Amino acid sequence: MRVEQTERLTRDLVRVHFSGDGLRALEPKPVTDAYVKLLFPPRGADYAAPFDPEQIRAERPREEWPVTRTYTIRAIDHAAGTMAIDFVVHGDAGLAGPWAAAARAGDVIGFLGPGGAWAPESEAAHHLFV
Repeated sequence: MRVEQTERLTRDLVRVHFSGDGLRALEPKPVTDAYVKLLFPPRGADYAAPFDPEQIRAERPREEWPVTRTYTIRAIDHAAGTMAIDFVVHGDAGLAGPWAAAARAGDVIGFLGPGGAWAPESEAAHHLFV
């Protein structure tokens, strides 16, 4: 998927808006905890997105495999092929936060998913979270 735009929501929160044909092909899931696994080449890798993660896993040693980070989908429009994800940025620490802070329109990143399984009972008058 491609970065369309980023929004700095707060000092430490960046929302990244994505688009791509892969998003149109996703089956809608009626769940509230939908997530994707973003695929980052490891530091020093001689490949960049787009890449085939299965091919890399089959042909390269484990230390060269893509690094995954799981993120909750903030919003998705299957028909339009768009998705938004919020990233917490802790300065230069971590992998996904610095990537999101530096992301620009046109950047490409791979993903796996979506996953998720929880859907609250629509007939229930209340839900209690503990």
